[in-house]
Amino acid sequence: MRVALKMQYTGISNSIDSDLNNFKMLIDMLGIFPRGLYLNEAIDVARGELHWECNYEREATYQRAYREHLLAYPKDFYCPKVVDHLSTRTLLCSEFVEGREVDTFMGSGGTQAMRNRIGGLLLQLCFKELFEF
Repeated sequence: MRVALKMQYTGISNSIDSDLNNFKMLIDMLGIFPRGLYLNEAIDVARGELHWECNYEREATYQRAYREHLLAYPKDFYCPKVVDHLSTRTLLCSEFVEGREVDTFMGSGGTQAMRNRIGGLLLQLCFKELFEF
């Protein structure tokens, strides 16, 4: 089986807290962030989101759930399977799926009918994510 790997840079998750702390210290020293805009809360949210982004086990869980949702629409959508025995907290392994980047259909890369279908599918998927999933 061909696979696609998403590998985390070594030490990236360890640098999040110190980088954000340094950023806050710099912003405070320069006084460029207006008071009352909840800088501490914004940094705390960013900190949490960035730590989540570095947890590939969590991402694999969401990818499996997303795949389950899309199985109901086999003619329109596909989400690759997670290869569990090769995935870790810092390595996400999924089945490799052949395809083309969506922007290759712009201009002379595809017909108007193809672009309309892609646009329609993207809108459908967006609304499914918002209202069904």
